[in-house]
Formats: sequence, C-alpha cells, structure tokens
Amino acid sequence: LNLNLLLLTYISAYDRTKNENYYKMAEFVLKKLLKEDSNNSVYIINKMQLIKRKRNLTQKEKSTLNEIKENTYNNMEKYCISILLENNYDIEKYYKKLSRQEKKDLEKFPIVNLIERS
Repeated sequence: LNLNLLLLTYISAYDRTKNENYYKMAEFVLKKLLKEDSNNSVYIINKMQLIKRKRNLTQKEKSTLNEIKENTYNNMEKYCISILLENNYDIEKYYKKLSRQEKKDLEKFPIVNLIERS
C-alpha cells in the first residue's frame, strides 16, 4: 500500500468526520514519510495541508512552500501550493494548466477541500 495514499485517505476521512483519530493517524503516517524522505515536495505539501486544517501557516512555512513553487515544473504541485497560500489568482492559473486527467485526479485529493468557496 502506498503510504502517501493512506495519508490522503486519513485526511479525507478527517475532513468528512472531524474525528481526531483520523488526524492523528495522518500525522503518524506523515512522520514516517518525512523520515523516509524529508525533502520530498509532495510530503511537505501534504504536511502543510494537514497543518492548515488546524491553524494558519507561519511565514516560515509559507516561505518553504514558495521555495518549492519556484523550483518545480510540476503544475499540480504549483496548484496545490497556491491553494495552501490562498492565492486565488494562481489557483486559477495553474488549474487551467492541468491536464483533463490531472483535474479528474484532483477531485479525489483532500487539498481541494481547502479552497475557499465564495
């Protein structure tokens, strides 16, 4: 089983139920992933989306995300980071650059639950 998918499953379950046990399990899986590879941008993005469910991101955390965003060519990562940074202009900009399949995959990812619906 892919641990990152397990992490996303726990985050989704937390979003649906607000059950703290799912949040704790997500934290547990995330610690394992980051121990394995602390520089993995996907794991860092997932860490930040987990944090954002409890509090606003610090300047340091936002800087880390901006650094990843500036150094990646992956539009999906740029899109997810834009959500975390609440940059509506970039959310739209990078969403338009995603393939049809990526947009379909996104529907399954809990990060989209963090988009401010207006």
